[in-house]
Amino acid sequence: RARSLVAQVLRMAASGDGGELHGMYERKLRALTLAAAAKRVLDPKLDTTWERYITVYLSHRDAVATDLACLVSSYDQEAPLAAARALDAKQADGGALPPLLAAPFVIADNLETSVGVTSAGLSFLDEWEAGVDGPLVEAAQAAGGLLIGKAVLSELSFATTGVNPTFGTPRNPHVRSLIAGGGVASAVAARFATFGLGIDGRGAGLRVPAALCGVVAFRPTIGRLPTTGSIAVSPTRDSAGIVARSVGDAYLIDAALTGSATAPAHEALPDMKPLAGITLAKPTGGFWDDLDEGVAAETARAIATLESKGVTFVDVDVDPSAAKGPGGEPFGESASVATTAIATSRAIGAALDGREAVTAVSEYFWERGARTSVLDIAAAVLAEPTLSRLHAQLRSDRSGFASLAESLDATVRGREALRVSLAAAMADAGAVAMVWPAVSRLPCTLAEAEADEGGELDAAFGRNASVAANAGMCSVVLPCGAAGAGAARLPVALELAMPAGSDEELLAVARAVEAALPAPQAPRGL
Repeated sequence: RARSLVAQVLRMAASGDGGELHGMYERKLRALTLAAAAKRVLDPKLDTTWERYITVYLSHRDAVATDLACLVSSYDQEAPLAAARALDAKQADGGALPPLLAAPFVIADNLETSVGVTSAGLSFLDEWEAGVDGPLVEAAQAAGGLLIGKAVLSELSFATTGVNPTFGTPRNPHVRSLIAGGGVASAVAARFATFGLGIDGRGAGLRVPAALCGVVAFRPTIGRLPTTGSIAVSPTRDSAGIVARSVGDAYLIDAALTGSATAPAHEALPDMKPLAGITLAKPTGGFWDDLDEGVAAETARAIATLESKGVTFVDVDVDPSAAKGPGGEPFGESASVATTAIATSRAIGAALDGREAVTAVSEYFWERGARTSVLDIAAAVLAEPTLSRLHAQLRSDRSGFASLAESLDATVRGREALRVSLAAAMADAGAVAMVWPAVSRLPCTLAEAEADEGGELDAAFGRNASVAANAGMCSVVLPCGAAGAGAARLPVALELAMPAGSDEELLAVARAVEAALPAPQAPRGL
């Protein structure tokens, strides 16, 4: 295979087809993980510089981002090019290099930046400028990351389909007539950004889009990365998270952002965790129900592959109503506690979603000196096209609560029952993590998503992802296969979830799982 590739390169060089040869070089450079890219650019035997590296990414961004409708704004090339040249000079002088080196990244448009608009996908914020970089953006840039764009998200990152009538609906790089779920995942999958940052609340922000686009998403324990400097949708569930090409890259980015790693990327990856002997829990009660045929087939194939590598899977029953509360008594069934994790999570979402979103946006502007009433904010938020449709569904779902106080009490009770039942099921099985299909179906068309008046597609895409958020778990979504044939093959993903505070162990297990599965394919032509 290596000889064949060399022969192909020599033929192209002899024929004068420099354009095709250059394109091959650029695609291979953009395909590298952070650690592999660092090794290549830092190798004195190879004629590559950080300026050349970032130029390749910027050129590709300018070529494909508009067609994918994934960016609200693209920053000009001069700032990242100047930073890359400065890094080249520091490298030549033998200076200390930052952990992320010159990795180009994008952020969701609900993270504050010193330049440009921060809209959170809302039409009435299309001219709002925060004027400062939020702590997460500051940390990424201080670690060497080069910000090259802000990505489109659905209104308040609320719709798992990614639909946004104002700023456009991001397209899936694998098949552009299909949804991506969000612009961050689309940009990373299209390989013009090495990683992306955003807020993962209900699952719509990062994990569902990553599953649809065939990339990795890491939802850390709430508070591990800062959410200040963002327009939140659910303060009790929001977690600042990472979208990356691989779990190893997610590990390196997390380490750089938390300050636990200061060495350049190629020096910071730990040894791979052995996969044999790991036990994973497969929860019943809806997680594996109503899967698209391709999702069912690919997740089954992935589990069989992992079993052949020594992983043990244990089916577990998760019944929040039977979980025991602080007094030792079962929680019992109620408006927010059901006999399955999926039904309990849905009830929690019905109680939280609309109320938290309005309150969070109101508090954001109040903290910045805008004395806008909650009622005015609520009217503006619920006038947004997608949110107005979803509001009717959420209001119907809350009909079982007699009052707001009852809704709040039920939410606290439901989330604790969900958390306790998942942790108990894992412990009883001797499992290190839960595993389930990240998304139950393959991406739909943009037209289908835009016609989703009742929110059925939104609910279907977010069904499984909502559980980790509502239970306060940390989780990783990673590609496990592709369904379909030829150019229409679409990514399928698994989600691994652990109790809060297990972030390092989760990333280690997810990295080992990823290594045992087939490498995901890049979108055709990208």
